[in-house]
Formats: sequence, structure tokens, C-alpha cells
Amino acid sequence: MASTWITRTDRFIQENGNEQAVNLRAWTWDAQKLYDLEIQKDTVIESTMPLVVYGDLTVRKGVTLTLKNTQLFFHDQSGLEVEGSLKMEGCELRGDRLDRMFDYLPYDRVSGQWNGVHFHESSTDNELVETVIKNAIEGVVMDKAELDENHDRLSMTHCVVHNSKGTGVRTVGSSIRLDHCQLTNAGGDCLAVIGGKAEISYCTIAQFYPFDASRGKALRMANETENPLKHFDCEGTIVTGYADDELEGEQISDEVDYHFENCLLRTIVEEGARFEDIIWESPTDEIEGKKQFVKIDEENLDYDFHLNEESTAKGKGCY
Repeated sequence: MASTWITRTDRFIQENGNEQAVNLRAWTWDAQKLYDLEIQKDTVIESTMPLVVYGDLTVRKGVTLTLKNTQLFFHDQSGLEVEGSLKMEGCELRGDRLDRMFDYLPYDRVSGQWNGVHFHESSTDNELVETVIKNAIEGVVMDKAELDENHDRLSMTHCVVHNSKGTGVRTVGSSIRLDHCQLTNAGGDCLAVIGGKAEISYCTIAQFYPFDASRGKALRMANETENPLKHFDCEGTIVTGYADDELEGEQISDEVDYHFENCLLRTIVEEGARFEDIIWESPTDEIEGKKQFVKIDEENLDYDFHLNEESTAKGKGCY
């Protein structure tokens, strides 16, 4: 991304005759602007130039948008609305503020800057690979649709959804697959699976959202009357955060098909056949919560969710 600072000094005379000088600085960069773009036919976008989105980028029903190796910077109240299908690989989606809120705090670390990615009821066959979605209001939201247990509506592989003001990833009545993903720091839940079917493998789901003490859980799974949870399988995954219990199950009865294996879980549950080879993390452990990771810097909002050398979760999580 070609960018530069432009500096200018303006001088003016005050009423008392004194000269006042003001230094003005502006940030410029080479980027392409998109205004309320509607994708109405199958389209592939791969751009070395950043794309700045004003209004919504909308993928219409029955249409596939493929985004490859592209940075998308969304303006305030802008988002990605998917009625058809979305394929993304090697992309970054974030807000368009390049300046700083404070000297120590770039906007690149501030949540709630754009609307996020919204998959409508008609959306299907969505695949996200090596993609970062950060600093949104709602990171990824998938509306309810007719459940096809043999076909994934959404698969995410080696993706990051970080620092959402609301929910990180929320799916309703859908079949989803998450593999080696980092879902971290959300004002709501980092991952909320409301009914449907979910396969989660080697993910890091960590809730260290700093802005709201009433933050949601790292992982929530719900079995609702209108959205029954058909199957939930979690393997090799880290579920941790600030709270004593970061795993929430709503209306999870014995009839619900769910299973956790080879995971680190920060939760208060009774061990049973549905939990196999689990490391149960407790607030009393010497290494627990944020001590599992390389950097959890609340003061500067700087995070690195790779495991540190002392971590008890070696071999688990997305890294």
C-alpha cells in the first residue's frame, strides 16, 4: 500500500498582532473507492490496491463473489452483505481509519468501526480461507436457513475474527465448519452456535475483550425449540478467557449430540463421556487464562494468541 504523510504549516495573525503557526498533517494512500457496490453476476476480485468500501458491498442471491489476496477497508456503517455465496482467500477486512485515537492507540486496535459480514437466509456455499476480519460491530453473522446436515453453509479455515464490539461469529440453524481459526475478544460471544450443526477443529477461542465487563462467553452453544442443536463436535480447541466459566450451554439436554475431545476448557462442568481427554482450566492454576498466550496487553490493546513456552495447551488451538 503506497502511502505518505503530507505536512503543511499555516500561519495567521491574531488580533493582538502576534503570529500563530499551525502544523497540519494528513495521511494519503493509493486506494480504490467503492460506493454501494452490488455484485449481480459471478465476480472475481483480486487487487494489489486496497479497496475502501462506502455503504454496503452486497452479493445478490444466486451470485458468487470470489475475493482473493485483497485488503478491504470499510467506512463507518459499511459492511459486506451476502445473499448469494462468498469465497475469500488471503484477505483482510477492517475499518478505514488509519490514524490514532490516542498517541498509544491506533484505530487498528479499536472495535466497532464497521458493520461486519452478514450472511442472509438465502446465502450458502461460503468458504473463508486465511482471512482476517477485525474491529467490526458484528464480526460474522449467519441468519437461519433450512438446515442441510450434509452440506456446510459456512466453512472457515485458518481465519481470524478479532475485536468485535458485538458477537465475533454467530450462526443460527446452520451447518458450519471451523478449522484452525482464531476467534477472540468480543463484546458479545466470541463464538455463538444457535442450533444447527458445528464441527470445530483446533481453534483458539479466547475472551479477553477489554471494553465491557459484561462481555459474552468465549463459546456459547444453544439448543432452542425453533433452532435445535443437531450436532456439535469440538476437537483440539482452546476455550478460555477472563471469566471462571467461558463455555455456556443453553438447554443442552442428554438428547443433544455434542462432544469435546483433546481440548483445554475453562468451564464449570461435570466430567462425562461427552468430554474426552480434556485439560480443565481453573482460575487457581499457575498457568491459566491470559498466561497461556504470548501477549495480552490490556493497556495498549495489543494481543498475540500464539501459545507461550509455559502454556499447558501445547498441541491445541490454531497455532
